[in-house]
Amino acid sequence: MLETRVGPTAREWDVAAPPGVLYGLIADTVRWPLFLTSPVHVEFLEPPGGGPAEGEGPGRTGEWLRMWEATGGGRVRSWSAVRHLDAARRRVEFRRAPGDGARPGGDTWTVDPLGARHSKLTLLRDGPAAAPEATGLRHPAERWERLDDLVLSFEESVRVDGPAAAVYDVLHRAADWPRLIPHVVAADLTERTPGVQLLTLRTRDPDGRTRTTESVRICSPATGRIVHKQTVPSGLIASHTCEWSVRSAGRGTTVTARHRVLLHEERIEAVLGAGTDTAAARRRVRDTLGRESAALLHLARRQADGEGRAGPGTARTSGNRTAPDTVDQAGPADRAARLEALLGDPFDAANPHGHLALLRADDRREVPGATEALLTEERLGTEFVPRELGGRLTDLEGLARVMRPVFRRDIGLAYGFGITSLFAATAVWTAGDDRQREETARLMLDGGRVSIVHRDLAHANAILRDEMSARPAAGGFVLRGRKHVVINADRADAFVVYARTAPPAGPRSHSVLLVPDRPGEEMLRRLPRVETAGMRGARFAGLEPSGRTVPGDALVGALGDGISLSLRTFQVSHSLIPGTAVASVDSVLRQAVRAATEERAAGMPARRWHGVLAGVFADLLACDSMAVTGLRALSLVPRSAYLLGAAVKYTVPDLLREDLEELATVLGARGYERGPLYGSFQKTVRDLAVAGLGHAGTAACQAVLVPRLRTLARGTWLRTEEPPDALFRPGAPLPPFDHRGLSVTGTDDLLTATVAGAASRLGARRSAGPVHAALADLAAALLDELRLLRTECAEMPPHDAATPVDPRSLALVDRYALVLAAGAGLGVHEAAAGDGSFTGDPSWAVLALSRIVRRLGRPVPELPPGVTGAVLAEVLDRYRSGRSLDLYGTALAG
Repeated sequence: MLETRVGPTAREWDVAAPPGVLYGLIADTVRWPLFLTSPVHVEFLEPPGGGPAEGEGPGRTGEWLRMWEATGGGRVRSWSAVRHLDAARRRVEFRRAPGDGARPGGDTWTVDPLGARHSKLTLLRDGPAAAPEATGLRHPAERWERLDDLVLSFEESVRVDGPAAAVYDVLHRAADWPRLIPHVVAADLTERTPGVQLLTLRTRDPDGRTRTTESVRICSPATGRIVHKQTVPSGLIASHTCEWSVRSAGRGTTVTARHRVLLHEERIEAVLGAGTDTAAARRRVRDTLGRESAALLHLARRQADGEGRAGPGTARTSGNRTAPDTVDQAGPADRAARLEALLGDPFDAANPHGHLALLRADDRREVPGATEALLTEERLGTEFVPRELGGRLTDLEGLARVMRPVFRRDIGLAYGFGITSLFAATAVWTAGDDRQREETARLMLDGGRVSIVHRDLAHANAILRDEMSARPAAGGFVLRGRKHVVINADRADAFVVYARTAPPAGPRSHSVLLVPDRPGEEMLRRLPRVETAGMRGARFAGLEPSGRTVPGDALVGALGDGISLSLRTFQVSHSLIPGTAVASVDSVLRQAVRAATEERAAGMPARRWHGVLAGVFADLLACDSMAVTGLRALSLVPRSAYLLGAAVKYTVPDLLREDLEELATVLGARGYERGPLYGSFQKTVRDLAVAGLGHAGTAACQAVLVPRLRTLARGTWLRTEEPPDALFRPGAPLPPFDHRGLSVTGTDDLLTATVAGAASRLGARRSAGPVHAALADLAAALLDELRLLRTECAEMPPHDAATPVDPRSLALVDRYALVLAAGAGLGVHEAAAGDGSFTGDPSWAVLALSRIVRRLGRPVPELPPGVTGAVLAEVLDRYRSGRSLDLYGTALAG
């Protein structure tokens, strides 16, 4: 690094680093405490008065920040400034607030390229020209090729049953640690300025050696945070910062330690021995700090909870468990709350059922054994068995609520443990005889699994590709063929096989066989396990016939009923998969809120994220409205549920995938972390693609919807009566769901009727205010879209199954499904209007419908003031209070 003095207030340096790297280090002010000596902590502030930062404009963003600096002699000062970023010109400007304890004026940093791997750094400084920051940033910049290996970030978290104030007190009173924490030998704490502590700690490593560190701690009881930086680190650590965060969550408290470490590269071999690489140093530091952090976290738990109380996610003794018959009689909301509590805080690194444990099992491609054992003990399999056969299943909305705690943590676990047993058994519940129904129910009530062997579908992925055939023979059927990918193939106790029983294609080409798997009488031979890109912990394997004859009484329904049964029974999965997958994206939205609010004053995200967080939340509520409406329709209006279910499955997974892409922009680099707070994001993205069955799921729904468009346009749209109000009341009582009542013959299109009715009612309420007027305008735009669709679809030629689908028809299906999604959102909002709940607030409906109308390619006027703010406020309130980001807003364990 060569330095040139340009003038009394300007200096230049030649830095051996690419310009993008150097600019990134300067712009990432929050990480300065890790790389520079004097900064202790940096956090963003809301601008005075809530307006934009001075000088903000195109290509130039401005944000207020506050920095605490150690000035020597045990003193710490803080000051605030506006930071302007101009990425196009690689320019960063700081303008300090006057009279704030720091030198007046500002700094302007500019990075110019001197080739691909060298840069010129220019600093224009008001006042004295000394620039220790430039020297400090040189070190990491010129090690840019190794910097990712030298920087280590991780988090530890525990759930505490006690109050947040008690937990914070334990962390604040560091002088008491030597008598409470075994590895802390001595502690010297001074607090010359309220909220600023100087801490010297002497600790003992497992090998008996002691080391001494000195830290500055910034304490903020009002926000429940303690930020510290080691000013005198030791050993392998060149720099170490940590933030302790204590927040109330539901009926308890979550305490998190967030560590950032810069390794001392030159000391690695001196400390660990010649030839030791950076990876070994990372492991040593991670283990040491993780052990010390965990000791302090568990001290906080003991002190706040009281010794001997069970922590979150830990197994309870049978004496503490509710008796099974009591759980069986509880409603779905209570059973869901119980399961949520038993699974514990997913962000707790010590929780065997948390994100970190599940992620590590997924990395190893293993079933998460501890969590499956918990679900088995809770008899979760009984949720898939109808009440009349001894199970807990009364309606599908209730089942989706019970399964959301599992989907919120791990999609692969939810599929692998048992919801696929329901998808298989649904054919038996729908068309099986009494013996088949009773035997299958007994198997599942005893903890057994049933797996489904799909028929071959066009546009199939590996799960739906290939099929088996069944040839009638003396005493039954002989199976032929092979299925390469079947979930739980190696541990299922029975299989529901959709087998071809007639050679030509047609509606009677397939039949359904219930094939038992008794020891010594296996009719299907397991093939080696298949590794998949998503749901890596779930067990997929192939199957082929063993040569034994399948008995004739294995036939479910009549010969040739297979395609009809698949169309009837797939209605269950069409709404149930989206209705549970919403919980998975709920978790990602919570991660994004955490990422956007950490290190922010008052926990408010930067303005650039307001629209993303509020918009995705509105999307989630719209998706949930559509899924829950589809689930409730199966109990309330089963003869009209077929098309709605296909539209739910067609639309919601795509909207959720779009939402994940938006949230990825908020998470940024955190989306690639592997810790308990953000590590599950990439897994969710992978798993959701498998859960939705990708293009195959889309094609199957198109095959249902495309042939109906012409008929709907000519005889149903704008003529059907509106559905009952109960369809749009999540959680309201439902009549029992009857599998045998599943039908594919209904022609009513209930949600288009809702769009028409809502447009009329909302138009009459325009005078209630600008938000109501905006909602009325959006509903009118959707009604116009429906009228246009009716005209275009009525002109379609009659459907011919032998003719390839016209791409124009697929575009019409896209638009139609989005109109139905809007109809579900309107129905849920109107049903809740005036009841004091957030779903009754028109703000979320305006935001959700504006996003749908924009997807339809229609112009969307500017939203009324306060709409995004009202939705964002609800997001933040639910995040802080530990409530789910769906229609129910239920309490979460973390």
